[in-house]
Amino acid sequence: MDQKQEEKKVKMSLQLKLNENGYMSPEYAVQGFFSVKSDVFSFGVLLLEILSGNKNTFSDSSNSGNLLGYVSKPKISDFGMARIFGGNQTEANTGRVVGTLPGNSTNQYLGIWYNKIPGQTVVWIANRESPLSRNSSGVFMLNRDGNLVLMDGTRYVWSSNISFANGTANNSTVVILQNSGNLILRDGMGMVLWRSFDHPTDTLLPGMKIGLNKKTGQNGLLTSWKAEDDPRSGDFAIGVDPQRPIQLVIWNKSLLHWRSNVWDGSLFQTTIEGSPNNYLSYIAYAENNDGFYLTFGVSDNSIVSRWVLNTTGVVELLSWQENSKKWAVLWGFPRDDCDIYGRCGPFGSCDTNNKPGVCNCLTGFKPTIQKDSENRNWSGGCVRQTELKCDKGDKFIRLAGMKLPDHFIAAGNLTADQCEMQCQKNCSCMSYAYVNTSTVGVKWRCIHWGENLTDLRRIYVGGHNLYVRLDGSEVGQF
Repeated sequence: MDQKQEEKKVKMSLQLKLNENGYMSPEYAVQGFFSVKSDVFSFGVLLLEILSGNKNTFSDSSNSGNLLGYVSKPKISDFGMARIFGGNQTEANTGRVVGTLPGNSTNQYLGIWYNKIPGQTVVWIANRESPLSRNSSGVFMLNRDGNLVLMDGTRYVWSSNISFANGTANNSTVVILQNSGNLILRDGMGMVLWRSFDHPTDTLLPGMKIGLNKKTGQNGLLTSWKAEDDPRSGDFAIGVDPQRPIQLVIWNKSLLHWRSNVWDGSLFQTTIEGSPNNYLSYIAYAENNDGFYLTFGVSDNSIVSRWVLNTTGVVELLSWQENSKKWAVLWGFPRDDCDIYGRCGPFGSCDTNNKPGVCNCLTGFKPTIQKDSENRNWSGGCVRQTELKCDKGDKFIRLAGMKLPDHFIAAGNLTADQCEMQCQKNCSCMSYAYVNTSTVGVKWRCIHWGENLTDLRRIYVGGHNLYVRLDGSEVGQF
């Protein structure tokens, strides 16, 4: 048989295989889309049959299914996706791509959860705002244009929504669920086009970051679920403060709920309970040309931990305890009454060691309404005992161990003496602090406040020195 006849025979064989179950390429089988790679797929299945000695579909004592699933035998990952099960459904008795959440939910979602942890701890959901009804048959696939999509019949429920160069479709994209829990979409050259880590829901996993993109202005946030069995966006969100990006805030709808201290470059870290070598979990701050970001990491990746913003507006660090088979809460905030934003009003300071109430006025100030303060209503805060004269007689009193107030103004990369002098010369400067922010890439250390000092509290570990302006006649009294 000459070469042309042989090529014709192979071509006819491939054409037959293209129309047989198990030999059709995925894009041809699902969408009827024929590409130059369709015959390569079919030819590859033929080679596997020759090399393995098995037909494409077979059954033996330990395996049942197709040849591709048999030869690939993927290792068990730390994360699973594409199926969320509810009720009495298990991986063994359902092949559905989506499913209901545990609890009372009657909707279906596509998500990612821990594969090796009992139960169902969901860490990411694609269609949280567009659930499928219980009777819908969702399909998760790569679309003709190269995007990841979730379909309900002919209706697009969710898409990765990538715009390709020149508006051309990219049918060489590949989707991969990494062992970090990151779902990525990449092109044929290996370039990552889309990552689930860039679109977080309520959970921050090691390696993820949230922050403010300088170029686009987009602020990556964690957003709480609406309820325990309803993953739609809830009332609370946490992210970098867009006005002052070296502090972290939680919003309750449009109102501030909690605010971190001004970031000074130190790591927020805690020892993970139950870890054999006292492994640490940490949150670090970083700035680059793209933006300001907070990143989460652990000193040993074998330790399973995550940050979650729950439905009540508390962000918690959770660690999986293998011995007890439970999630342990290692840290969380707001953690007490003083963490609630503006708890003691303007010029009021919160201290959990105060008795009987947690609020008092800063040195040199008195309650705005004495009766309200006696009734523990500090919304009006405090006012000065002696008004400033704005002359050289004004002095600064040092308050140690403080959470710095909100609404600071960056005054430049000055020395401590220069920072005080600049505030002294400005009648509207109410307070100043000298904070070492150079370790996080910020080019200033001196910060001023030119209005009411709000959201103050006493911090006994990790607090800052705050210098508050008073009339000179009062300074000697304290």
